[in-house]
Parts: sequence; structure tokens; C-alpha cells
Amino acid sequence: RFTPNMNQFFNLIPTDTGRSLRDITPKTAYGNICQDAEEVLATLQTKEREIQVGANGEWYNLRILPYRTVENRIDGVALTFVDITARKRLEGITQAARIYAESIVDTLREPLLVLNGDLIVVSGNRSFCRTFGMSPANSYGSTGPKTQSVALRITFRGSSRSSSASPMR
Repeated sequence: RFTPNMNQFFNLIPTDTGRSLRDITPKTAYGNICQDAEEVLATLQTKEREIQVGANGEWYNLRILPYRTVENRIDGVALTFVDITARKRLEGITQAARIYAESIVDTLREPLLVLNGDLIVVSGNRSFCRTFGMSPANSYGSTGPKTQSVALRITFRGSSRSSSASPMR
């Protein structure tokens, strides 16, 4: 069985009930729906995929799960589609903003180290890497750069305190 909304994902007609999924033409660019459905039937493990559908580029979370009858017998798979277009658009906007901010930070001439709330090094600009002889690709993600200790001077509204970041082991 299928709901009328499934017509936006498959070319369906009422007589398609009971037909194999392989015999029905999908309207999505994702070509592994049948293989994923067969894997769900074989393993009884749910599968989820993010797929793009339609000319407008809508995004959906496709969930394929075993279909259990009232007698608790597996009798196929159930497909659900949840619209995640707004979330995907926000992810794109967020990523673009992050890249933009990183490019601004990277243009600073002064060495700059970015720490999170737990004082874990998130990133450093090119000037920081050049000054301390570090590679940006493998220098971060610890309480300090991996290759050496760095003394930091942190100022809070007129007062200051020093903190030493330890190298990652």
C-alpha cells in the first residue's frame, strides 16, 4: 500500500499495490532504493539516507524499515520520507558563513588562535602557524598545538592571566 503523497517520489498508480519495488520507476536521483530495501529485509536493520528530489532540489530523509504485520511477521519494507529541505539550506548557509569567517581570520597579519569554551584549540590563522612553525592540518583539536607548548596571555576587562596550553600526546 502507499499514500497519495508517495507519487512525488515514485510513478505510482492504484494497481501498483503488491508489485515489486523494482518494477516501479522512482522520481529520485538516488538509485539504491531497491538495494537498500533488500538489505533491510535481509538484516532487519533500518536504513536512513538523505536524498534530493525534484527539480526544485528538495531534500528528504528517506527511512527504510522492516514492515511487521499484526501477527509480528515481516512482510516487506516501509518507506518514509521526511522533508529536511529547510535544514539542508540552513546547513549550507552556516557552512558558507563559517568559510567566510575563516577567510577573514586567515587574512590577519597577527597570530591568532581560536579556542572553544573549554580552552581547546579550534584553529589558528596562517600567521600563527608561520610564527610557531606549525602545520594547520595537524595542529589543532587538543588543549594545545600538537608540536609544542604555547604560552597564552588572556586578558579579561583590564585584568590578565596567563595560561599554558599543553601539547597533545
